[in-house]
Amino acid sequence: CRIKTTAQAILALDNSNQQTSAAQDWLLSQNKSPTELIWYLQVENPDGLTACTVDYGESSYEFSIGEDKKIWNNSTGPCLIRAQDDYWFRVSPSCYNQEFKTSCDNDFSTTLLFSKQNSQTIQVYPETHSAVGGVGSSTTEKVKSSCFAENNFCTYEGTLWAALVLNSLDKEVSSYLPYLITLAEDNPSK
Repeated sequence: CRIKTTAQAILALDNSNQQTSAAQDWLLSQNKSPTELIWYLQVENPDGLTACTVDYGESSYEFSIGEDKKIWNNSTGPCLIRAQDDYWFRVSPSCYNQEFKTSCDNDFSTTLLFSKQNSQTIQVYPETHSAVGGVGSSTTEKVKSSCFAENNFCTYEGTLWAALVLNSLDKEVSSYLPYLITLAEDNPSK
């Protein structure tokens, strides 16, 4: 089976009122996290210096945001590495399945950013979460990035077709958008 032709077959069969659940199940089982993307976690505080904690896995890590908006920390574990001149955390690809729960002692917001490997263009994920500083207030971010793979490699055209068809069937496709948006310029004829 191929991603593109399976998606096209689902579209044709659905338009003929034929059963497509087995084909949809197979298509959805071909998900993979794209390795072409780099993900970042941005934590912002409008008021200057703030102390924060990020929890993921079964561990908790402390860091601070300076008045210059830069991150100060000793270590935020294996999943979050300071990046972009210490303004953001780079999310390790092995941690894309983690939820990052952040809390700070002052008001703050978090969002995910992403880019293609070796690109200067940074995309902002459309969801930003804000919280009031203090005990019990937090935000949670998780990388939501998928593609459809053939032979364990993402296929841009297949992902484009599959997302289009699944969207027409009222399935959730937002996790495919970062991959499709970021690699669109590499696939102008698609």
